[in-house]
Amino acid sequence: MKHFWPILCAAGLAAVFLAGAPSSAHAQALGEILARPFHYPLALERGTLDPIGPDAEYYTHEDACRVLHNWGWTHCKGVDAMVSERSAGIATLVVEKPNQDGHITFDNWDHSDRRVEVTSIWDSFVAGLRRQAKETGSLITPSGWAVQPTLDHDHNLLFYAFALDWDGHSLLNAKLALFDRRGYVAFRIVPVDESISKQGIVKLVRLVSAAYRPAQGEAYDDFEDGDRIAQDGSLGALAEMIDVPLHRREKTLTHQVETMLRRGWLPLVLILLAGVIYLAAGRTKAD
Repeated sequence: MKHFWPILCAAGLAAVFLAGAPSSAHAQALGEILARPFHYPLALERGTLDPIGPDAEYYTHEDACRVLHNWGWTHCKGVDAMVSERSAGIATLVVEKPNQDGHITFDNWDHSDRRVEVTSIWDSFVAGLRRQAKETGSLITPSGWAVQPTLDHDHNLLFYAFALDWDGHSLLNAKLALFDRRGYVAFRIVPVDESISKQGIVKLVRLVSAAYRPAQGEAYDDFEDGDRIAQDGSLGALAEMIDVPLHRREKTLTHQVETMLRRGWLPLVLILLAGVIYLAAGRTKAD
């Protein structure tokens, strides 16, 4: 159950927060767990989060764990913070612990087989979610992408949203990854408006991304030679965000050459190859 519980529980949180009730009613529904206002940057593990609206609220880590436990999470080790920004249109925002897989490159996102990989990721997700829903006894069916996975090269972020039909109720699950020097920080966004448009989701994504500030030296552009690089790039990040394994394919020689060209490695490889050939030819003459 470990892969899809966060998604099922996010949908459960949505069912409460999308009811449109005030904070006191939210607290009652969540077992008298009260959120606290914050007007200054909230400290996170690898950065800070500014309040977006005047009614910004956060849960202590203990209270956030209690809320998530009420919705079936067995632990909250992967949660960095949980806040509410209702005036900004965000019923709840769960900030996950930073991903540590390494610096994310965007090479494979721009490759011709990206659409095939994204479709494969979606199909794997749907199959897994149906298995989990069957075990919980609920009828949970993904309705499709509300916002197709979108990579913003200029702002170093990736986001998507999909709709779930949960026992006849339509719920939205949106997620944002802000890439940094060592991986990314992911945000699960539950909007106040359950019928929010694609443009509305993009607006929420922009609000959250503008509110987050990476710690000094941890921004995406702070990458230095010698830093760890994530093996599967941005497509791997998408698969990790949606909790499915990336379908790995044997890379063709053409794909490898294209990757080397984009990264500026090909001239160096050719120089090294020429040196090997030269040395081999010299040994042959000597013999």
